[in-house]
Amino acid sequence: MKRRTAGFTLLEVVVVTVIVALIANGVLVSVFHVLRNSESSENKISAITAVQNAGYWISMDARKAQEVTAQAFSEGRTIILSWDERLEGDTESTDGLDYAFSGDGGNNWSSYYQAFRGSYPPGTFSTTLPEEYLTNDFRLSFYLVDLRGSGEYLYLDDITISEALHTDNCTTYDDWDEGSRWVISSDEFRCQGGGGTAESTVTMTSSLDLGAYQGQTVRVYWDGHDYESEENDILYYAFSADGGNNWSPNYESFNGNVGGTPQTFGHTVPSQYVTSQFKMRLFFDGTYYNDYVYIDNIMITIPMYTDDCSGFDDWDHETDWSIYSGEEFRGHHEDGIDDDRYLTMKKSVDLTSSEVAGGFPLVFTWNTWSGSGGTEHEITYSITNGQLRRSHSINGGDPEVTLIAEDIDPTNTSCTFSGGRLTLTISSTIGAGPSEGTETRQYKVQTRPD
Repeated sequence: MKRRTAGFTLLEVVVVTVIVALIANGVLVSVFHVLRNSESSENKISAITAVQNAGYWISMDARKAQEVTAQAFSEGRTIILSWDERLEGDTESTDGLDYAFSGDGGNNWSSYYQAFRGSYPPGTFSTTLPEEYLTNDFRLSFYLVDLRGSGEYLYLDDITISEALHTDNCTTYDDWDEGSRWVISSDEFRCQGGGGTAESTVTMTSSLDLGAYQGQTVRVYWDGHDYESEENDILYYAFSADGGNNWSPNYESFNGNVGGTPQTFGHTVPSQYVTSQFKMRLFFDGTYYNDYVYIDNIMITIPMYTDDCSGFDDWDHETDWSIYSGEEFRGHHEDGIDDDRYLTMKKSVDLTSSEVAGGFPLVFTWNTWSGSGGTEHEITYSITNGQLRRSHSINGGDPEVTLIAEDIDPTNTSCTFSGGRLTLTISSTIGAGPSEGTETRQYKVQTRPD
């Protein structure tokens, strides 16, 4: 008799398949945990290495230092809100734009502030954010005022929230070399027309170290207005990348038609001038002696949030708002429905973290002596985008910039200097979630006696 061929029944196949699947799933889970734990361990080791490298270099320089300057940008931070705006059509005195802030994601709002009313020339609007709104849940809202007439349109572009690296309220020339036609008038810089180039130029006395912000959009702002000036009377500005030895071309800020009401002017610093030896200067080319230009509230900033206004991804809006030519927000009040006037952030912005860690930039200086004379060293440590850089200048020459450590957390990194002792807290965070690796260490270093 012919014997049956050996094989598996359907039930046996199903049972075996389930068992194999369970085993495979267990293997996959185990592999996932191994990989995740391995990644977490690697991130932890990298974070430890970062804080060790930072601590080694800073401690080494601190022991040589005779003078230490620990900045305190984390205290009294200046956060600037700005946007570009222009009007179209025959606007009236009642037409305008208002704005409001929320520090809790939109649950509660400030009262509305007035951006402008009536005819307003194209330009940049800026305001300093109140300290109570510098939260991790900041939002902004706009409200159209009137703008219901035929052909009346408001355009917004390049909405930016920036942190000020440098501010000058223009009450003294302590930080500037001023030509003879520049004076202080009512707590503003004022320049009289009719003078030569040297007489009509004001220049930063000392360089600013912007080397750590290479690759970022650095902006300069100032408030400006004029008196009796004409269209061919122009305020120019220029930048230097090497402490004033060489200068950019003269760029035009505004001509003499802005009137007596101060307006904000914002300009981007070309990337080639974002260096450790940055300087800027202003030059007023005024024709007549009775022409005057006024400058106030000079600021140098880096962005924390930007929107080029090419889409409403970050905004809740109603029918009064649209995108114009794919590159600007356009507002026009179409009907009597009040809710249609609002344009409001639907995503919060965290304004608690700073690109500038507390106490940084940190500057060490010392002198060494030999038979051929003295040598002056200046070391500057700065943190941006999580990168700690060391800038070393000898006898005021071009600095050598070294990347010391990456993944430094500026919100948890700080330093203080008191009684000849530097207290330094350095934190590094790499990865996120279960794979996150963190390390924080504190160093205390006694500086060199005078």
